Amino acid sequence: MNKSIIIACVLTVVAVAWLITGNIYGPNSIPLADNTTTDTAKKPLFRVEATLSTAQVIDDVVLLNGQIESAKNVELKSEIDGSITALFFKKGDRVKQGDLIATINVGDRQEQLQKAKADLAARESDIRATESLKAKKLISDNQYQQDLANVAAARAAVKDIEVQIANTHIRAPFTGLINQLPVEVGDFASKNTHVATVIDDSRVKISVQVPQQHITKLRKGSTMQAELLNGTTYNGTIDYLSAQANANTRTFTVEASAPLNGAPAFFGQSANIEINVGEELAHKLSPATLDLDTAGNLQVKLLNNDNIVVAHAVEIIRSERDGLWLKGLPAEITVITSGQGFVTPGQQVEVIPSPARVDNSSAANAKPAAQRHSS
Repeated sequence: MNKSIIIACVLTVVAVAWLITGNIYGPNSIPLADNTTTDTAKKPLFRVEATLSTAQVIDDVVLLNGQIESAKNVELKSEIDGSITALFFKKGDRVKQGDLIATINVGDRQEQLQKAKADLAARESDIRATESLKAKKLISDNQYQQDLANVAAARAAVKDIEVQIANTHIRAPFTGLINQLPVEVGDFASKNTHVATVIDDSRVKISVQVPQQHITKLRKGSTMQAELLNGTTYNGTIDYLSAQANANTRTFTVEASAPLNGAPAFFGQSANIEINVGEELAHKLSPATLDLDTAGNLQVKLLNNDNIVVAHAVEIIRSERDGLWLKGLPAEITVITSGQGFVTPGQQVEVIPSPARVDNSSAANAKPAAQRHSS
């Protein structure tokens, strides 16, 4: 037989034999003897770090940015036309309720008042004569009613001029401080001219815009604290909750009244606002323990007694420099501190203990869960 044909046949046989043995003894083959391999060999468990955490009862607070304002702030405006004839205080002076701050030229209103009073006297004389004639049935009832109307009109004219004269005196509506005095003696004040601003500095009003996700937690009487940039604090109670959100920001105005603490206040300053809304059972954990579920909600991955991963939805109560306070978890948990991003709920894992147990008791306002109802 031709040599080349023989070589080709040999190579063909070798190739077929190699393919057959490869299928039988390849890496995915079913074992035929004790030394063969299998697909069903047990895989090693994924390793994670975990530690125990005990919940604490802490004050549940809402932290926001707000400001402090005066208890009352009133602009005093001229109610009549006329020039400023006198100023009795300066800007920054303190006034008592009823103190005369400025006067406006009375003009000829005193003469108008005398004329109006004389007209009233004449009308009253007419009505007395009319009543006498009416008793004798010498005058009609229509004439009597007309004379009564004339008397009422004359009295109204007198009252109107008396009010105008009273409005030439601008007085303090309450005890406080003259914060603005934009007029000088001789200035002409038309109706609605701003003459002075008086503020009530006896108390502080704490004002804050609360996001809609927090407004349902607040109640009248809840405590509110304002801390200024210089460290000054004011503690008050909520006395106003807006029922309507701002159309642009979707926030609600919340106000509280607080005492001055013996020091003069400078209103309009920004402040860090803390509102206490009760107590919560919470764990203080590292932000690194947080994860997101498929819907984008915050969750923490824990381990049960069989080292199987369990996911719990959580809510951040507040954040501190060394961790986050989270609610929505059981009182005692084993939390995965490293590797939680690589495991899924229902998966069994091998646990490597973290270097230290999570200790929540370091917080100044935290209490053990067992004391929740006794504190």
